[in-house]
Amino acid sequence: MQIQYTIFMLIFYFLFIGISFALIPFAWIIGIKDKYFATTPQTPILHKIVNFGLFVPFGIPILLFDSFADCKFFWKNNFRGNLQSIIIQREISTVSHMSLREIMSICDQFSENKIKAIETKRLVKIFRRKFHANQNIQFLIFG
Repeated sequence: MQIQYTIFMLIFYFLFIGISFALIPFAWIIGIKDKYFATTPQTPILHKIVNFGLFVPFGIPILLFDSFADCKFFWKNNFRGNLQSIIIQREISTVSHMSLREIMSICDQFSENKIKAIETKRLVKIFRRKFHANQNIQFLIFG
């Protein structure tokens, strides 16, 4: 099984290497452009020279070393034994379409009564109790 996985991963590994090294010149050009536009008239001349002047000759070697490191860690992480421990388990949501409609109804009531502010802590407690939701309540309320 390990040999089959290795052969299968070689396809993606070589694809990863090819694309990584093919994109280095584009990354270098974009890096030069970023360095140029990141400077303002208030930036000291010495800072401009160091920041821009060092990236032009040393940018490609830096990007090459980064790509070699990326390739090493890409291959190394594909054969890690504890992959199951880093997979995030999916949680079943307790918020349904009906509960979202109810939240919108509560917000509309606040709007109709011209209530412009409400204590977030109180609102979160209401939603937590009513919908049995434990996470991301602020995201549901404020978007």
